[in-house]
Amino acid sequence: MGKRGRGSKRQSASGVTLRAQGTGPIKRTQQSPFDPAGSDEVEYVVDTIKAERLSGCIPQWLIGWKGYSDAADTWEPIDNLVGHEQAIKAFRERRKEEAEEESASFAAKKKKRKEEAEKSKQDDDGFEDAFGGKRRSACWKHFTIQKDPETGKITSVKCTLCPPENAPMPFSGNTTNLRSHLSSCHKDAFSQISAASGDVNEGSSAQGTIDELVPQVSAEKRDELHKLISLWLVRCRRPLTLPEHDAEFRDIFQCIFKDQYTPPTYKLVMQNVLAISAEAKLRVVWYLKELLNEGILPSIGGDIWSQGGISVFGILVYWLDKNFVYHERLLAAIPFSDVRHTGSELERATKVACASFGIGEYRRDAADDDDVVTVLEDTVSDFIHATCSDNASNIVNGWRCFDGHECCDHTIALIVKAYLDHPRVRKVFMKLRGMTMHFNHSVIGSKLLRQCQKRHDLPESKPPQDNDTRTGWGGACKQATWYCENQVAIQLYDVDNPTKAATAVPNPDGSVYKTHQLVGDEWDVVRESMYLLTFEFECLYDPNILYPASTRYTSSI
Repeated sequence: MGKRGRGSKRQSASGVTLRAQGTGPIKRTQQSPFDPAGSDEVEYVVDTIKAERLSGCIPQWLIGWKGYSDAADTWEPIDNLVGHEQAIKAFRERRKEEAEEESASFAAKKKKRKEEAEKSKQDDDGFEDAFGGKRRSACWKHFTIQKDPETGKITSVKCTLCPPENAPMPFSGNTTNLRSHLSSCHKDAFSQISAASGDVNEGSSAQGTIDELVPQVSAEKRDELHKLISLWLVRCRRPLTLPEHDAEFRDIFQCIFKDQYTPPTYKLVMQNVLAISAEAKLRVVWYLKELLNEGILPSIGGDIWSQGGISVFGILVYWLDKNFVYHERLLAAIPFSDVRHTGSELERATKVACASFGIGEYRRDAADDDDVVTVLEDTVSDFIHATCSDNASNIVNGWRCFDGHECCDHTIALIVKAYLDHPRVRKVFMKLRGMTMHFNHSVIGSKLLRQCQKRHDLPESKPPQDNDTRTGWGGACKQATWYCENQVAIQLYDVDNPTKAATAVPNPDGSVYKTHQLVGDEWDVVRESMYLLTFEFECLYDPNILYPASTRYTSSI
């Protein structure tokens, strides 16, 4: 065993001692300052010869050392490989065999490709022209050739798709005129040929191919597209005049259908909307008929929506089928702007709408000279299980003929409104709004508030503004909750910063913070309001929650 390094000797695996590194004409330095090549204590044994190269016309071999990874491989000259001549010879023979095998494999693949190409030419169903070439264009399957008997050259071609009496066409030596004939006279065949060959970029034929790919729109397909566009406009709440006045919308259909289809006008959209409504009504009638045949009575709910002088009376029908699956459908949306919102008018409109859907019968005689209306038949109430109406007195009186009750959500809202309208509660919430305005508009106030929150390990935040117009009292619930959570910080703010708060910029309404401070038991009102509003809010938005009586809060006001 030899030691690697200057003045040492290296011994091969076969026991042959190699010349020490550095004693030959080629001196090899260490790969790095930490390379043990220069150490006299490290011994190396040649394991394998991996590669060969020329370095300055001198051959070198990449040596793998026994017991070391590939990272320790080094390029060694012949002087350092004395005794390994047979290993080097075997390495070169092995490389020669691998090169011969690779060359043979490449030649075999080349020969195979050539044989396949020759076979495909032999299997080609084309025919030789007068110049010995092959006619392999797909359009030839629609033509027959006529040759000169003497010369054997093609003189003319005849289209098999044209009537037999048509004269043959002269042959120009290529298929340009043949493809032009197919594209102009037999577009279906030309489209099939172009699609099969993938040739859609051949000059003047490309546009003809694209035109042939445009879908053809029949009258039935056109009406179906009109209907789908109208349904999309209604469901997505788009303007019904969009297809007629929006140029970009029309350009989309022009790009897809060219001149085959044009989006519907506003008049056609309205006609389709009415037709869709009629179809939906027939489906609801069928549902209700099947329901009544099974002995199940539906329920109805209703309310009047008014805004900007426009009123609509909406009626909803809902039921549980025999599988206890809940269903809900819009029964009617009746214009009520020009009708008095009285109980009698609401009752009449409800019964007329129900009877039109097969829920009982309702007929009445025309009014006489004294404006007296005689009801001839009224069985609607017998086919209604229950009702749920708004708490307004007119609809409550109008639906008194049905079994049912008022809307619980509206009842909750009215209870909360009555609570917030109490003079003592209203005074407290007016102060909360003033304090909220101060902390949201005063830079000094918001900075001092954050300091007080930080001293009590509270999240740094501002009170929410009372801008929740959807429920009318959701903002009051958020404000009460925030002030209860930050009560300690607010009270510390009142004690430590009275002067700075007093010198802060007044609120937009001209009021100052001092006039909005809570005193005495007003904090109890805030805490009690938070409990009540939170409970009512959860009841309104999560009616499936069952609250035990012990969790209910009774106001002391």
